[in-house]
Amino acid sequence: MNIQQLKIFIAIVEHRKLSLAAEKLQLTQPTLTFHLKALQQTLGTSLFEEHLPHRWILNKAGKILYPYAKQMIQLQTNAVQEITHLNEFQRTLLKIGASETTATYILPSYLATFQKHHEDYKISLTVQKAPTILEKIKKYELQIAIIAHGPIEDDELYVLPLAEDPLVIAVEPNHPLAAIKQLKVEDLLPYPFLLHEQQSTSYRLAKEWMDSHSIPLNITMEIGSIQALKEAAEAGIGAAILPKLSLEKELIQNRLVALPLPQYTNKRFIYSVQHKEHLFENTIYNTFIQFIHQKLAN
Repeated sequence: MNIQQLKIFIAIVEHRKLSLAAEKLQLTQPTLTFHLKALQQTLGTSLFEEHLPHRWILNKAGKILYPYAKQMIQLQTNAVQEITHLNEFQRTLLKIGASETTATYILPSYLATFQKHHEDYKISLTVQKAPTILEKIKKYELQIAIIAHGPIEDDELYVLPLAEDPLVIAVEPNHPLAAIKQLKVEDLLPYPFLLHEQQSTSYRLAKEWMDSHSIPLNITMEIGSIQALKEAAEAGIGAAILPKLSLEKELIQNRLVALPLPQYTNKRFIYSVQHKEHLFENTIYNTFIQFIHQKLAN
């Protein structure tokens, strides 16, 4: 039993004439007869009164099958409609992965502007730590990531640097370090310092900087949230090592001052990342990457 057979059965029942059913379905009468016989063979019984061969009157078996056949055809129609809708939605669904810095301090305003110019696109934003986001890209769970990270070397990934996001020292305006025009490593040593949590890119790059220059900073606190880290620095608890792009609002409002790390070579960038097998596969992602690249370049 298949959908085509059920459609033919229903058409014969509802039109009461083979010729009308064939015209409705745009099939030949022999084709209808062939499929009807196949259906009856599958069920092991006839579906119409055999003593009235040309009037197409349902027998008991036919009366049982008819409502179920109607229901099955309707279910098939519903399924096709929902899958078509899903496909249309997925063609306009932008599935983005982001790390905390990009999701909180970079993407919101850009996503708002992007949607104003591309109203048909829907956006799904997954926010997790950068290594987790990269794994999701490699497992095809996401198709593009905008993350803050150190150098990325992976043969499976296409990595495009969009902008620099160097680490800086953030202090409240009255902190003694804020008055020093050209910081040296020894200037930092008397003061307590705050770092992002150990699993973060910021912590790893700050630790590399300290280790490469044998800098014995007094790390008094590690904090899991960049926002909490900024508030701790603003409260005078210590000098915080933070990504510069995360400080834009506080710098504008003069709540914090950003100071360069002495002897620091930046390795932190904002990247767009795609799986190489998905590269340029969908024009929606091309449009988004070009938009973000242009915005960050400006």
